Amino acid sequence: MSKSVALQADVGNLPSNGLLLLEKTRPLLKALSSDNVQPLAVLQTQAIGACFHINGDMAAKVSEFLARSSSSRLDRIVVLVGWMAGDTAVAMAQTSGGRAAALLSLVLVDLYGQDHTGVILQLLASKILPADATDASFSQLGAVAGKLHNKLVPLAFGKHLATHVTRIIQTYADSGLEIPPTLMDQLPSDTMAEFLEALHTALREENAILYVEGYQALGPIVALVTALCPNDVTINVEDEQIFKVERQNIVISIKSQIPTHFRIEAIVSKRKWSDIIVSPSGSRGDGKRPMLSGYDHLSMSLDGYLSNLIDMTLAELGAARVDLRFAIVELITAIVFSFTFHDFQPGKPDPKECLFPSGGFKSLLGPGMMNRVRDKLKMLFEVEPSMTAFDVLKAYMKFHDLVKRSLPHTGCPDQSCFHAHPWSFLSEPHCMITEFWRAIGRIIGNALILLFVDHAPDAYIDLGWSNKLGPEVCFAIMRRLHTVTPEVFDRPTAMILSHPNPRIFDVNPFLGTGYTITDLHRDICTRIDPTGVRPNTIGVCNGSHSVFPSTLTHPELQDPRYVVYILADGQFYHRGNFYRRLESDIASVRSKTDKPVPTSGPGIGASDLGVHSTLTMTTRPHLDTLLLHTIMQVSTKTIELNFLHLHLASMGLSFAKPCSHQLGLPLEEGNVGNILTSTVEAPLATGDRISIVLTHRNPEAQFLCGMPDVPMLFQGRTCLNCAVKEAKERGFKMIIQS
Repeated sequence: MSKSVALQADVGNLPSNGLLLLEKTRPLLKALSSDNVQPLAVLQTQAIGACFHINGDMAAKVSEFLARSSSSRLDRIVVLVGWMAGDTAVAMAQTSGGRAAALLSLVLVDLYGQDHTGVILQLLASKILPADATDASFSQLGAVAGKLHNKLVPLAFGKHLATHVTRIIQTYADSGLEIPPTLMDQLPSDTMAEFLEALHTALREENAILYVEGYQALGPIVALVTALCPNDVTINVEDEQIFKVERQNIVISIKSQIPTHFRIEAIVSKRKWSDIIVSPSGSRGDGKRPMLSGYDHLSMSLDGYLSNLIDMTLAELGAARVDLRFAIVELITAIVFSFTFHDFQPGKPDPKECLFPSGGFKSLLGPGMMNRVRDKLKMLFEVEPSMTAFDVLKAYMKFHDLVKRSLPHTGCPDQSCFHAHPWSFLSEPHCMITEFWRAIGRIIGNALILLFVDHAPDAYIDLGWSNKLGPEVCFAIMRRLHTVTPEVFDRPTAMILSHPNPRIFDVNPFLGTGYTITDLHRDICTRIDPTGVRPNTIGVCNGSHSVFPSTLTHPELQDPRYVVYILADGQFYHRGNFYRRLESDIASVRSKTDKPVPTSGPGIGASDLGVHSTLTMTTRPHLDTLLLHTIMQVSTKTIELNFLHLHLASMGLSFAKPCSHQLGLPLEEGNVGNILTSTVEAPLATGDRISIVLTHRNPEAQFLCGMPDVPMLFQGRTCLNCAVKEAKERGFKMIIQS
């Protein structure tokens, strides 16, 4: 008979200083717990980093960025945005191995994402570490790498990559050589692990030299080695030296006619040869995959962000650097200043959606929109728009003609794209030219989205660029183009529009599903975290940055309106834990009223009888989310509100047209019919009556009136009589008194 095993420990046999040791390591254990990483994975990641000697400008900044712990408080709720002191990254900053591992993690997560980085680190550990030091799984290693990457995003590896790729492309263009469209391809994960093993050997063994030759996928390789160890790298492009240092442990020779491979050599004799020929399957040359697919994680500086994105897109196309920037900022400016509600709603709008106000972007960007648009576009594209011409069709045609003249005709096998308008195509991209035009649409969408985002001068962002706004804006331009005749343009443009190729106008006038305020909010949030947005999401965090609407700290209705989201460095955290998103908690159903609020005097005038008593905003954790509970007290009644609905309603709210009358005039007797006064408790009237919510001079109460599926009019700088007249003419159901 087998004996039972006692699963007990004799506490008396523990070393006398065991508890003291645990007490001393408590801060580190707390950091590992809050970051949700495994201690053994942290040690293994540090051991991998200890195998690399890093140097250069990026390496010099690693310790500073890993150790930062500043944060700011959201005024109305007990939530901080930033970094907690003493986290895992701070611990890694204390050792050279930890710093090297952090920089390597930044590069790999930018290029491959967290999951594939874990695979690469696991494969690399099996090659360069002792067998008893490789206990962590790939998911655990990836989690550690992700945490380190998030802290180092301000180093902007994506901008570093764009700079080196552009330099290589420009060297080919200056030499008059053909530019192959494969420089931005990715090495497979196992091949990258082999390359890092060879790099480790070259950096640690005095007599070893790493030779890299070829063209395909060498853009990321050049960026990787110049980030980790620029003092050891020499780079040649078709035998023309473009980068040289005194130590030549690594030699990269870029040659378009040679398959990519690398080898380690000793000073005297060859030690090891390893051929790497990147598989041609899935090449971007067929236009079947989105441009820059696989690089969504690249960290980019917002200064010059979209200029760099254009350059990298051209590199994938195999095109020399073409200065499209001025033409595209002129087009974006024309979109901002000419688009209206009708451009975003080609068909019958969904009554449940929060629609754009009638003025389009102009209704949302505030009184300083001219300066804001100019400054933002100058920062993003590194070129300033003229701000003098806002004809969107003429701006589009100038951009279209410039692209047509500049792109290589080899990008379209049948040349049809050079006699057409690719944004009008209903089919999937059939060549690199149509895919390039789709990429330009996404760039335009990014620019428009970032007009609504406030950030620090040194802010950073992921490359990820999927958004609904870009395609919808492109479709809107095509709908406008579909309705005009060639005579409205100059002769060269008229010749293009009258070309016999039917694909020029292969466009459905109602192409696109329409765009709403709700879509804009989602686009801004998914710009930071494409997977973390849910129906009630107010703000999101991607591990390195957080974005949230300014109404979260100042829940007020601004007059004039200025919609802004805050992009902050760091994560949402509360009581020692990080959270991925802020969401609206449960809310009451807003009731309707059929009883008017009694007002003094002969008619309805300016009154604050409908305002609330108090507003309380609290948070509670739920898994990786902080739920925002918004509670309004009106007299003795408690009402729970959905904060996201209030915010969206404030964005979609229409402002009444200003009038020349005295603003304090009471409502005339002839206008009183079908009008009911109401409060923030039940702002909407029953039936077909129009309610006037009595919120005079209370911006917070005006904000709390918001109902996103109700057509609402803000009185603003007009008298009540003119506001009621406009509400009746345009079908508004609620007037919010200013």
